[in-house]
Amino acid sequence: MDIRISKKFYSGQLNDFDNFCKKRFGSPTAKLITRRIENARAVENLSILMRPGFPGRWHWLSGNRKYQISADLKDLKRLLFTPIEEPKEFDSMGILDNKKVLGIIIIEIADTHNE
Repeated sequence: MDIRISKKFYSGQLNDFDNFCKKRFGSPTAKLITRRIENARAVENLSILMRPGFPGRWHWLSGNRKYQISADLKDLKRLLFTPIEEPKEFDSMGILDNKKVLGIIIIEIADTHNE
């Protein structure tokens, strides 16, 4: 799967992204971020990541984070993505067929539980 990083989240060099994560979130969380990205790169589409029991508990969000995908990190931190595919591909429930998601954009790391 194609993985990109939003310039609003990180605008540095891609080879420095790991150092950025270590400094900002700590080494244990940075390792999980790297693992989630490696998992996503290794699969063909989002449907594989969304399978029950797959590491990271990947899932679609709702409410004001509709069209966003979350993967668990450490404690309440979540790695948040949006699909590269256009929103016009979403159904009336706001869900895109996971097999059609061939790329994701990292938009932020946040605790979404108090929103």
